[in-house]
Amino acid sequence: MVRWPTQTVEANGLTIHYLRTGGEKPPIVFLHGFYDNGLNGHRVAETLARDFDILLPDARFHGLTSIEQTPGFTYQDLANDTIALLEALGIQQAILMGHSMGASNAAVVAAQRPDLVRALVLEDPAWRETQDESDEHHKIEVEHWKTYIQSQKDLSHEDRLEQAQFEQPLWTTDDLGPWMTAQDQFDMAVFEHIADSLQVPWHQTPWREVVARITCPSLIITGENQRGANVTPSLASELQQINPRCQVVHIEGTGHNIRRDRFAHFMNAVTPFLNEL
Repeated sequence: MVRWPTQTVEANGLTIHYLRTGGEKPPIVFLHGFYDNGLNGHRVAETLARDFDILLPDARFHGLTSIEQTPGFTYQDLANDTIALLEALGIQQAILMGHSMGASNAAVVAAQRPDLVRALVLEDPAWRETQDESDEHHKIEVEHWKTYIQSQKDLSHEDRLEQAQFEQPLWTTDDLGPWMTAQDQFDMAVFEHIADSLQVPWHQTPWREVVARITCPSLIITGENQRGANVTPSLASELQQINPRCQVVHIEGTGHNIRRDRFAHFMNAVTPFLNEL
């Protein structure tokens, strides 16, 4: 696995940690999902670094990013962080590529600041067809996340690796290593802020309004719901009805972590899209 220099930038009350492949090339910013970190986009970065300048930032409460001010955890906080990162680094017309929470984040940024975004690649964004679940439902979901993540942190490295290999048989060693590092770095204090808002930020996102406001070319990559993917066929159809600029590619044999389940298939969808921009 290629190692890029660690860099930081002060933005929106955070010291944002990121990796960057560099070069005078079109920028791609990879926005990771919940309970992950920027390094988990490394295979995408290695594949595209010849033609693009890839940035892999850590979100607030994730990776090595540290919070000095504005410690909330709403979808708008995450979008503001990304906007501030782009502005601090002088990046315009970035291609935003996001997974899950990061995909939702990327879409919000594109809707609110179209001047900063050239295109979107959204890997199974964390959106639901209905957003009217009760507060009790959200509390149960948040508690499930909290219990699961803490149980992972409590395992030894060997036990956690064994469990991960069992749960994610399609992932390579290069996928598992950064994912386990992300678990170690994840800040459990985030759940204090999630509890305050009663739900995780991606479920707060008014995605229909967001999608309607996106003006750039967008690729949405979906997996199989029975394997854990979020975006259903009916939701994908609705996305395209709301915004005809959204292309949807479905990849069989994948769940929520599409690029890690079927990396070659994922890149076969992404590369032609990027080439047409």
